Amino acid sequence: MLNNLGIEIKDESLKQLISNASHNGTEIIDENDFLNWVKQIQNLTPILKADSCEDLLAAFKVFDLNKDGYITKDEIKTAMETIGEDVTEEQVDEFIIIADKDKDGKINYEEFVKLLS
Repeated sequence: MLNNLGIEIKDESLKQLISNASHNGTEIIDENDFLNWVKQIQNLTPILKADSCEDLLAAFKVFDLNKDGYITKDEIKTAMETIGEDVTEEQVDEFIIIADKDKDGKINYEEFVKLLS
């Protein structure tokens, strides 16, 4: 999945991140483990630069399929399936709950950036 999103990481680093992310030391990661893991990945990248803002906008556009400025549950599911990642309705719902700060049921660009920053 990370390669599909343009994030290059060595296999040994990925295995270490997964091992560290799993609260029970297995290769199974629950939602809380995953969110902590995302934070670890973010710490591997430098502080946002101008081109990083362009990357965030490009990433947002991958999910904003109808180009209305919002990412919906259906768009998340479709985009994830497009990059080869199956997600459950529960995972999509959890993502919306975490990212949707204004509680309108969809994610705008500002919410998307805050989630990934």
